[in-house]
Amino acid sequence: MLVKVEHKSRNQRVSCLELRHVAHTTHWGGGTNMSKAIQAATLLATIGSLTACSLLPSFDQPVLPASNVVPTVEDLVANIQCQIYKAIDDPVNENRVYDAFTNNRYIAYVNLTADVTNFEGLTPVLNFIHPYVKAATNLTGSIGAQLTGTQHRTINQTFTIDLDRDKINKDQLQACSVHRTGRFGLSGDLGFLEIIRSGINYNTKDDFLFPIPQVGDAGAGSAKLSASLIPVFSSTIDFTVIYGIGNAGPTFTLTHFKGPGGGSQGLLNLTRTEKDTLVISFASAGAKTEAAKALIAGPRVSPEAAASAAQDAATRMILQNVLPQTLP
Repeated sequence: MLVKVEHKSRNQRVSCLELRHVAHTTHWGGGTNMSKAIQAATLLATIGSLTACSLLPSFDQPVLPASNVVPTVEDLVANIQCQIYKAIDDPVNENRVYDAFTNNRYIAYVNLTADVTNFEGLTPVLNFIHPYVKAATNLTGSIGAQLTGTQHRTINQTFTIDLDRDKINKDQLQACSVHRTGRFGLSGDLGFLEIIRSGINYNTKDDFLFPIPQVGDAGAGSAKLSASLIPVFSSTIDFTVIYGIGNAGPTFTLTHFKGPGGGSQGLLNLTRTEKDTLVISFASAGAKTEAAKALIAGPRVSPEAAASAAQDAATRMILQNVLPQTLP
């Protein structure tokens, strides 16, 4: 029996145990204790070869052929933009949202995290039975083994976009119809319309009870514009998919042997956990026109300043989600 350890590319393959053994015939019904021990070791090694190869998990669906694997991270990024455009470009059914993005220049900051974890567990249990002369009595010797593996990978994609419908990329817009058909394995929506509806409830000066601070207020002097004066609204969307098989594997019950399944954890367990987290913030750069300036809340600022405010808001939201988990 030869066990060979082969090291591959760090980014693609962690390790692979290649098991080789000479062919032989195994009879569980009899034999000496030594032969049974050899048989047990051979069986454990053979079963172990099924899960010995460890690969970094892919961000694609593993059940499809490589050429048709979907959705990818690129698909998710494209779908996010298409859904945002669909939410803000409906003048008939969502005229308030449409008007808000017509009069106001919004900058969106998107932080997408894709997290994939694979787990494999092999827990064989071998029972060697020596029956006594008296019926229903025996001496059973048990041996168990455990082989587990976990692979984890995280990717983070961030981008900032100017939600100006007049500057839309027409070529990319045509691709949105493809994403809507579910060709890339994407269905449903991320609820952007509800998020935007809530955010634009405080879009104009008439939406507030108290006046909005302006850059030109008396006493402001030459103080630098604070990001807190820029209207921002944010949301976190996360969804988790877990699938796999558990307590799988055969159990043979013979006169002198029972196994390799039958343990409390089963023989084979395989699970894959996919968690996608999306943090998105919308910041107002102010009124697009002089006519809308009298209505829009907040100052008119550069797109860069609005992008910075949106990123700061997204960072605060991420910290709010993370910090409570680290506190005792």
